[in-house]
Formats: sequence, structure tokens, C-alpha cells
Amino acid sequence: MRAASEAFRDAHRTTVHGGLVPDGEDIETVSGRAARDPNSQYVSTRALLIGLALLALVSLALRALGH
Repeated sequence: MRAASEAFRDAHRTTVHGGLVPDGEDIETVSGRAARDPNSQYVSTRALLIGLALLALVSLALRALGH
């Protein structure tokens, strides 16, 4: 696992940063949901759609009540 991380780091460093090395670089171990899903910091599409649907329902209800 560490060897794969270092290989990815080296390839990224070469292609994106021209081989330059930042000061104090470390490989961080991530636990929990973020380890399984690298995009977990973003809101899921399902949650976004549910939120929009709830806002639409509240808007319709307020219009029906004359507010």
C-alpha cells in the first residue's frame, strides 16, 4: 500500500509539478468514510435532490396558503 502511494506521489510530482518536492511532505493515513470514498467531502446527489424537493414542497405549500 505504501509503495503504491509513493509511486502515485512520484508520478504526480513529475507530471504536475515538474519533479519539484515540497517542504515537509508526508503521506497521511485517512480513516472512516473518507478512506472508502475520496469524494465524501461533497454532498451526495441524492441529498441535494431531496433538499431541492423539500424546498419546492415548502414553496408550493406557502403559495397555497397565500403567504
